[in-house]
Amino acid sequence: MTTPGTQEVIQVPSDILLNLDDVVSEDQYVQFKGAKHLIQAPSVEAYLVLLLAKRKFLRENGGVEDEYIQAQQAISLITSCIPTIPGDEVKKMSLQKLQKLTVVIEAATGNNDEVVEEAKDTKGE
Repeated sequence: MTTPGTQEVIQVPSDILLNLDDVVSEDQYVQFKGAKHLIQAPSVEAYLVLLLAKRKFLRENGGVEDEYIQAQQAISLITSCIPTIPGDEVKKMSLQKLQKLTVVIEAATGNNDEVVEEAKDTKGE
């Protein structure tokens, strides 16, 4: 709406459909052993490595997916997204911590606020 005597400014659409440089998310962290660790979004390359490892495992085991491959995928996801937590430390975590950390990473990198809030309700676990 314009007032009398003024002109309305019309925005000319840009030829850029999506500016990936503008896709910025807030840094999110987890705390482990008293230190803050930045959660990094997984790269396409890291995702492909996970898929390739899963495919190889399934091929070698007759197409049967089990808890072993799920745990390996969780460890790979965690070490890829939080490289400041060594893989050996991840393997020593309780299963509960491993599962919660995986949920938090998936939520943080996918911007699912409900899951992040659910995962925060852990009382330091």
